[in-house]
Amino acid sequence: MVEPGVYKHYKGQQYRVLFMATWADYERPQPDDDVIVYVDGKLSAVCAHRKPLNVLMTVKWSGNPCDSNAEAAVDAGDTVVIYVGLYGEGRLSARTETEFTERVAKPDSEMTVRFRRIGP
Repeated sequence: MVEPGVYKHYKGQQYRVLFMATWADYERPQPDDDVIVYVDGKLSAVCAHRKPLNVLMTVKWSGNPCDSNAEAAVDAGDTVVIYVGLYGEGRLSARTETEFTERVAKPDSEMTVRFRRIGP
């Protein structure tokens, strides 16, 4: 499970994980789509196309295109990581926990984790 804290992306930028949420929509987002984080009882939930009344924030979907790879798809009930870039304008982003923790190929073809926790 991903915990709040500071993480380093394999390409070098740093991010702060704010919290985890649950994907509550049946439609799948595409990269850079606005997705809505809202409060549903005690838990945060995320959706792409509904407009709930209890909006907490709007973030950008940073996950892989959901139609290009069945494994990259996000489905209702999946855990989503809400995080912010610690550089530039501090973009608020979301991607599935599976993508956040997966191993990826670096430019030199070496495999590494996409995000590595480096601090609280």
